[in-house]
Amino acid sequence: MATVSLCMIVRNEEKVLARCLDSVRGIADEICITDTGSTDKTREIAPKYGTVQAFPWCDDFSAARNFSFAQARMDYTLWLDADDVLLPSDRQKLLALKAELDGTADVVMLPYHTGFDEHGRPTFFCYRERLLKTSAHFRWQGAVHECIAPRGNIRYGDAAVTHRKPPCAYSDRNLKIYENLLAQVYKKVPALSDMDFNTVSSRYSKAVILKYITNKKTFQPNHHVLDNPEEKNVMREILIEMENLLFSDSKMKILAINATGDPALDKAKLEGLNAIIKKYIREILLHFNLPFEKESLEPSRKEIIRTAGECFEEITGIKLSELNLNIWVDEFMRNLRDLPEFKGLLISQKSIGYIMDTVAEGIARSPEITDKILYLYLLNNDNSFYKLVCKKLQYFDEKIKSCDDAELRMFTEEFVSEILPMQLEELSNYIMRKKDIKIAESEIYAVTRRVVRFYISMIKRTRGTDYYNRYAHTMVRIVETAFKKQNSSVNEMVQHGISLYKGFAMENKALETFEGGRISWINELMSKCGVISSEQPVQQHTRIVTDAKKREYPFHKIDRTESRRAEALPSDDHPTEYIRYIDTRPDSSFFTNRLSRFVRNMDSDDYRCKVVKHGIVKELVIFQKGYLKYLTDNYRLNYTEDISLKDIVNFVPDVISLLGAPEKLISFPQIGYFDIKGPSGNIKTIVTPLKKEADYFGDVKKPRLTVINEKVKEIGGIPRHGSLFLVEENDGSVFVIEINGDSGVGKSEMIAAFVLKWLRNNLEGIRSVKMIAGDMFHEFQDADGNLYGIGTEVGDFSRTTDFDPDYIKYYKFLFESSADSNVDDRNARSTVSGMCDITMPYRVDIMLSASNYSKDEGGITRMDNPENFLLYIDAHGERKEKATSGDGPNFQRTLKRYTADKNIVEVISRHGNYLDDILDWDYNPIDRQYYLASSYKLLDKIDVTEVVRMIFVGHSFTRDGIRYTIEDVAFDMIQNRFTASTVYEDEAEKVYTDIVLDRRIFSSIFDALASTPGGQPFIAEEDQVETVHRLIECLRGGKDGRGGARHIQCGVLSTEIGKKGREITGPQKAAAALKQLIQEVRVNKPEINEGKIKVKRLINEKYYHIFGGEMNSSELWRYNFYLYQLENMRKADLRRMDNRNKRVDISNLVDFHPVAPDHEFSPLLVNPNLNIELSSFSETFEELMSFPNYPEFAEEFAAKLDRLYIADGYSEETNINNMIVQLLILEGYISSDDLAQGSVIEKVNRETIAAAKHAVVQYLNRQRSERAAEQPRTAAKKTPEKSKQERNK
Repeated sequence: MATVSLCMIVRNEEKVLARCLDSVRGIADEICITDTGSTDKTREIAPKYGTVQAFPWCDDFSAARNFSFAQARMDYTLWLDADDVLLPSDRQKLLALKAELDGTADVVMLPYHTGFDEHGRPTFFCYRERLLKTSAHFRWQGAVHECIAPRGNIRYGDAAVTHRKPPCAYSDRNLKIYENLLAQVYKKVPALSDMDFNTVSSRYSKAVILKYITNKKTFQPNHHVLDNPEEKNVMREILIEMENLLFSDSKMKILAINATGDPALDKAKLEGLNAIIKKYIREILLHFNLPFEKESLEPSRKEIIRTAGECFEEITGIKLSELNLNIWVDEFMRNLRDLPEFKGLLISQKSIGYIMDTVAEGIARSPEITDKILYLYLLNNDNSFYKLVCKKLQYFDEKIKSCDDAELRMFTEEFVSEILPMQLEELSNYIMRKKDIKIAESEIYAVTRRVVRFYISMIKRTRGTDYYNRYAHTMVRIVETAFKKQNSSVNEMVQHGISLYKGFAMENKALETFEGGRISWINELMSKCGVISSEQPVQQHTRIVTDAKKREYPFHKIDRTESRRAEALPSDDHPTEYIRYIDTRPDSSFFTNRLSRFVRNMDSDDYRCKVVKHGIVKELVIFQKGYLKYLTDNYRLNYTEDISLKDIVNFVPDVISLLGAPEKLISFPQIGYFDIKGPSGNIKTIVTPLKKEADYFGDVKKPRLTVINEKVKEIGGIPRHGSLFLVEENDGSVFVIEINGDSGVGKSEMIAAFVLKWLRNNLEGIRSVKMIAGDMFHEFQDADGNLYGIGTEVGDFSRTTDFDPDYIKYYKFLFESSADSNVDDRNARSTVSGMCDITMPYRVDIMLSASNYSKDEGGITRMDNPENFLLYIDAHGERKEKATSGDGPNFQRTLKRYTADKNIVEVISRHGNYLDDILDWDYNPIDRQYYLASSYKLLDKIDVTEVVRMIFVGHSFTRDGIRYTIEDVAFDMIQNRFTASTVYEDEAEKVYTDIVLDRRIFSSIFDALASTPGGQPFIAEEDQVETVHRLIECLRGGKDGRGGARHIQCGVLSTEIGKKGREITGPQKAAAALKQLIQEVRVNKPEINEGKIKVKRLINEKYYHIFGGEMNSSELWRYNFYLYQLENMRKADLRRMDNRNKRVDISNLVDFHPVAPDHEFSPLLVNPNLNIELSSFSETFEELMSFPNYPEFAEEFAAKLDRLYIADGYSEETNINNMIVQLLILEGYISSDDLAQGSVIEKVNRETIAAAKHAVVQYLNRQRSERAAEQPRTAAKKTPEKSKQERNK
C-alpha cells in the first residue's frame, strides 16, 4: 500500500476547511497546509489536522502550490482546495485505489465534479491530475490558472472529488438575473449609453452589488466602508430600469425545473421558486434604497419637491441650504421687467418694489428650505405668476388711464399703490394653494422632470457651472420611481412554470426500428430537448406584447402528393405531355432528412417539447425558446394534463408541430406541412420559421390546428372552422348548433350575446347554454347517418373588445385569469380558459354560416338546399375586413354593394369578373401601409388608370380632420402607385394636394369586405372540395337518403358586427333569431317526447319504492332527460365521412366514457349542486364515526341498503351520493322538492350525512370484496371445461 501526503494552500477558509479535512481522514498519511495570509480562524483550525507553514502571498498560485508540494514526504502527493470534499462513496473508492498503488503509476487522474443540478446530481466533470508521485518532482505552472503537465505512466481512477462552494452570504440567483439583464438596459442609462458593453460589464458587474450588500448586510462598526457616489447613482438607475423590464407586460418569463415524478410537488416548487426569486430582487432594490411592489400614489407638488430635495442632497452631496435663492429671485425679477407686456404698463416701475417685497415675504414665511424652494417653484411654474401679475397690473393701468382729470388720476394712483401689496399677497397665496393639488399618475413624469430641472437650474446659478446637469436624468428616474406604480406591483417575477424530463431512454422502439431508424430523430429530439411533464400558471392574469399583430402565413402542403397513378402518365406516343404531370414539390423524405440533420446538430437548450396524449390525435409540439412565452396562452386554450415519464417513453405522435425553426431548415417558397411516414400511418408535420412576423399566438395556434385537421381528414373526419354549442330548454331538451365562418364574422360575439340574453332571462324557455368549440371542431357521421361534432380546444382565443361588457362582467373570473396579447392594438386578443367541453361527440341539429356584414338585418335566413348552402353561401358569406385578416379588401364584392353610383355600376359591369386580378394591395414595410397597386396583368388590354379613376373620382374622405375630395387619379408605373389629385377648403380657399391611394382611403370611402369570405383558414386546400361534397351527401341523408343528418336545419347568420354602431345590437338580434329557429327545429324532432316518456318511466320504475309511489318532480325529470340525451350521444358509433361502413376510434378523447349501444339509461336523484354539497359535507365522515353512538347511527342506515337502487355509468362519488339521497328520503329527512332545489343542508346535519355515507361506503366495499373473491372461483370452474374441450379436439 502506498502512502499519501495531502498538500493544500489556504487563505480565510474557516467556513469550509474542517469539512474538507474531515472527508479525507484515514486517507492522507500526513497533511501539509500552507497558509497565504489568513485573517480569520483558519490558523486555529488547520493545526488540529496537520502541520501549518506560512507563505507570503505574491500573486502567484503556482509558487504557493510548489511551496506546499515541497513539504510532502510520502510516496504520493494529493492536492485539494479547501472547498473540495470527498463524498462517502468516493472515500471508499479512494481507499481502495490507495491499497492498489504499487509505485508504477506516476500520475493518477480522478474525476472532478464542478457542476450540479438542483438535486445535487453532477452535471459537469473533468479529469484532474489528483495524485502525483512525490519522487517525480512535478512542478505547478501558471500564476492564476495553475496546472501540472502530466507525464510518465498515467492511470485513471473513479474516486471523484466534489467541488462544494461555501454557503454564500447572498444568493447568486439574483446576481445572475442582474448580469443577464444588464446588457438589455444599460443603453437606457445616459451615463452608460455611449460605452461598449464590455466596459459596462466590468465596471458594473455583480462585484459592485456584492460590495454594497456585503458591507451593509450586518452592522459592522469596525469596518470602514467607502461608497462611490457616482457608482451608486448609476447602479440605482440600472436597477430601476431592470425592475421596469423584468416585471413588464412584454417580458414573459418561463421557469423550468427538472421533473420529480410528482406533479403536485413540481407545481408547488414552481410557485415557491417564483416567490424566492422575487424576494432576491426585492433585497437588491432595498440595499440601494429603492422601492419594490409599490402601488401608484397621487403626490402633491409639495411631496415631489420634498422628495426631489432629498434626492438632490444624496446625489450631488450639496445641502439645500447652500443654494443661493437670492440669485434666482434677482433673475426672476429681471425676467419680469423684460416682459413686453410688463414694460408697457404705466405702474410697472412703481410695482417692482411691491412685487419684490411680496416674494421676499413669501420666502421668509416658509419655515423649511424645501418650503422656500416649493414657493419659488410655484412662482416659476408655467410662468403663472408673471401672467397673473401682468393681468392684475393691466387692470389697474386701464383704470388709471380712464381718468381724464389729473387730480383724480393722482388719487387713483395713490389708491392703487395702497391696495397693490394686498392684491399681490392674494396672488401669492393663490399660487401657494397649488402645492396640495394631487397629480395624476400620467402626469408624474412631466412634473418630476420640471421639478428636477428647477433644482438643477438653482445649483447652476449658485455655483455658476453646468456640471450638475449630469445628475438630472438620475434624479428624475429616482423621484419618479418613488411615486409611480411599479410593474412589480402588477406582475409576478415568473408568469409560467414547467417541469421537464430530459435524457430518458424510450421504451417504445417503434420509431427507432421503423425503416431502419429513418425517423429515430423524433425520439432523440424529445430526449435531448426535454419534454414538459407539468405546467403551472404562476401569474393568474398575463399580458404580452408581440412583434406581429395577426396571423401572417397561409400554410400549404409542401411535399409531393402520392395520388398520381401510373396509368395517368403519358404514353410514349406523346412524350412531351409529361410536363403536365410533373410535380415540382419535393418528396417528403427531403424534409425528413433535413429535420434529422437539424436535430443531430441543434442546441438542445433552444427547444422544449410538449406531448398531448389525449384527443383524436396524439401531438408533439416543439417550442423554440422564443415561443415558450406562448405556453401561457396554450395552457389556457388547450387541454393540459400532467404527463408521466412512462407516458413519454412510450409516446408515438400522429402530428408534429415545430414552432420557430431556422429559416434555412425548410428552404421552400411556401410554408406548410408535409407527411412523414410512420409506423401507424403518416405523421403530419409542420415547421414554422423563426421570424418576428410570426411572433403572434395565432401563428402558434394555426399550425397546430392545420396538422391536426389534416390528420383528422386522413382518419375520415371533416374539420370545421366555427363555433359549436349546446342549448338546453326548460324541459331538458338539447339542441346542438354549429356556426361556421372565417375569423372576424362574429361567431364568438353572437354566442356571447346569446348567453348574455339567457343570463338576463331575455330568452324565454332556455335553461342553459354549453360551449363545445369556440374556433375549430371535427365532424363525423355515425352508423345512422347523424352528424356529430367534437371540440378541439377548452379555451377561446378572441377579441374581448367585441364582447358585450356585461358578458365580460358576468364571467369576470374567466377574463381576469386570461392571457392577453397586444392589449393596445386593434387586434387585441385574450385567451380565456374553461369555456368549452371537448370530452365527447355532440349530435348537430342546426348548421349556420356567419357573416358580419350582410345586406340583411341581423338574424337568420334559412337554407333548404345543402349543396347551395355549402358550395356557395358558406364560401361567399360577406365578411367585413377586420384586423384578424391578413388579406386586403375585395374590390368586386365591396363595390357591388354600391349600385346607386353609376360609375361603380359601369366598372362592375365592364371589369367586375377580373377586377381583383388587375388591382392589388402592396405592403410598404417602412410605413407599414398597404397601397393600391396594379398587378401588371392585362395592362395591354385594359386602361387600369381609367378603372381606378371611375372608382375614386368624386368621392371624399377625411384624414387628420381634413375633408378631401378626389378630382383625378394618375398611375406611376415605375413606383406602382396610384396618386389622387385632391382638393380641400382652408379658410374659404381651395387647396390642392396629391395623396397616394392606400387601403385606409378605400375602406373609409367604401365599407370594405374581406377577400376571404367564409372558408376555413385552418384547413388546407388539399382534398377540401371532396370533404365538402362528403358533408353535402351526409346532409342529404347519405346514399340511401335516410341518414339522420337530413333533418339538420341550415341557414345564414348575419351578426352585423361589421356595421358601425351595430357591434352589440347585431349579435343580440341574431341570438333572438336563433331562439326562434330552435323552436322550429323542435317541432320536427318526435324523439324528444318519446325520450321524455321513457325517462319518466325509468325514474318511477327504479325509485318507486323509495318515494312510496310515483315521483312528480319536473326538475328531476328535466335533469335526467338531459343526461339521457347526452348518454345517447356517447353511444354514437362514429364512422368515416367517406365510408359509413368504417368505424372511427375516439376512445382516446379527453375524459371520454363511451356507452354501449344496448346500455339502459340509469336515472339519478342527485344533481350537480347536490353532488358538490354532499361531497363537501361528508369529507370527514370517517373521523365522525370514531365518536360514541355514531356507528350505531350508521347501522340504522345500513339496514335499508338492500332496498337502494345503484345507478350504472357514473363516477363512484356520484353513485355514493345518489345512494345517500335515497337513504335520506327513506328516513323522511328530505323530499323530492328538496332534490329539485339542489340543497338538503337546511334539513339534514353533517352527522346524519356522515352516518349515511359510512353505511354506503361499507356496503359498496363488501360488494367489491365479494366480487373479487368470486372471480377466482369462476375462473377455476372454467378451466377444466376448457381442458375437456381441448381433449375432445
